[in-house]
Amino acid sequence: MIVGPERHPRPEHNSRLSSTVVNGGLWLGASAVVQTILQIVIFAILARLLTPSEFGLVAVANIVTDFVTGLATMGVSQALVQKKNLTPIIVRAAFTSSLLVGALSTGAVYLLSWPIAGLMNAPGVTPLIQALSVTFFIRSLSLVPLGLASRGKKFRLLGLRQVVSYTIGYGIVGVFAAYRGCGAWSLIFAQVSQASVITILMFSSVRFESRFTLDRAAHKAIAGFGSGYSFARILNSLANQADRMVVGVFLPLPLVGVYSRALQIARYPALIFGQVIEDVLFPSFSGIQGETGRLGEAYTKAIGSISIIMTPISVFVILASQQICAVLLGAAWGDAPQIVAIMAAVLIFRSAQRITSAVLRALGRSWLVAALQALFFVLTATGSMIGVRYGLLGVSVAVTGAVVCQYVASIYLCGKYIDIALVKLLRTHLAAAPLSMVTVICIVAVEILLSEARPEVQLAVMAIGVILSGILVVIILPRVFLQLDGIWLFGTLYSRLPYSVRKNSILTLISARILN
Repeated sequence: MIVGPERHPRPEHNSRLSSTVVNGGLWLGASAVVQTILQIVIFAILARLLTPSEFGLVAVANIVTDFVTGLATMGVSQALVQKKNLTPIIVRAAFTSSLLVGALSTGAVYLLSWPIAGLMNAPGVTPLIQALSVTFFIRSLSLVPLGLASRGKKFRLLGLRQVVSYTIGYGIVGVFAAYRGCGAWSLIFAQVSQASVITILMFSSVRFESRFTLDRAAHKAIAGFGSGYSFARILNSLANQADRMVVGVFLPLPLVGVYSRALQIARYPALIFGQVIEDVLFPSFSGIQGETGRLGEAYTKAIGSISIIMTPISVFVILASQQICAVLLGAAWGDAPQIVAIMAAVLIFRSAQRITSAVLRALGRSWLVAALQALFFVLTATGSMIGVRYGLLGVSVAVTGAVVCQYVASIYLCGKYIDIALVKLLRTHLAAAPLSMVTVICIVAVEILLSEARPEVQLAVMAIGVILSGILVVIILPRVFLQLDGIWLFGTLYSRLPYSVRKNSILTLISARILN
């Protein structure tokens, strides 16, 4: 009988790594599910209270703030996780540098808001940028406790910060402000509130010596990793904003709003699961950065597991994009369904890219991650400039191509440094093909049988049908539809469930069937 992670006997420290990763994934995965439900509901409400033009204004403001965020964070949290020997003086240096850069970023963005708005051809965005600039200093207060929480693998706290901050920021403050007619400002209030809640929660939950220091050696220790990571974040932010910059400059605000909302829908799964991946895997990978064999095994299992999850989700979003946009956005959102479908085609690559980056950073090669982001930026910027001639769909195709090229380059480098054959990685990525075909059959069947039904009904039946049929085929032919990595993931998750849940007779029969 196969019993989860014991399928291939490993040394005890490998079991501890799997346990750490899975326990962290359970906490952060549960919070991701809750956050997804909240985002779907809140997203649908805000889309009906605000216009595409108002979303477009905030999207232009976020182009600026998202770019500066990479510089303002300086990779401080990740540097604290990656350091093998972390001393109190290094923690103090991290706190000092993060606050200093946060304050400078706030001041710089505030003062430059007028010329930036003029450059983006959106003078009305100036006060929005000024208001958002305060979030840099607010977030800087949370960077050290975030890093220490990740290092200490406090996954429950990391999951809680996402759910609580989003609920208060967008669910309460944002929706209330939009209902009261605040327009674009409701989204600004939501973002400032969310950043404030995260800072308060983390600062009150993680104890550390919050004093300043000018110790040069300590600051150098942080800058060594943090600067490379921060540079990578800046390049990643540039790449992720390049398409929106092009759309913002060359197309009217309503189209900017349509593009930003469609992009957010398409990237929801990758962003949510990606944050779980980064919060769990980077600390775990850093702990075995000197053991290439274990790191390679952990990497392939992570890629296989995320493929089993994300590929069917990607297929679902592509085929159900019309229904998804109808439910989340309503009418008057133009090409949003087509944009969602195009962008969803690379969901698996966006999610798996986080795993690859986590491995490279754990190996101390943050500058290599920066080089990959530079490639992504060049491809995205060039492609968007060409694609904008064909409208929003042209930009979407260009961005999708850039994601694929960056991912191919990243897995080549990752395979080289941890000595994994590319053929093995390719087989791992294709493991989800059978389960994805089941998803296709279910969605096509629903569209044929319920072609006259409302989008809400179609989407609900599609989701239920895909879930139930997926469970059924996995039980009947687990080796075909889950493959070894999927069976490993199921077995490991099952072994971490409370005994009161595992002793359920139905679940016991299902697990016995899958693990046999």
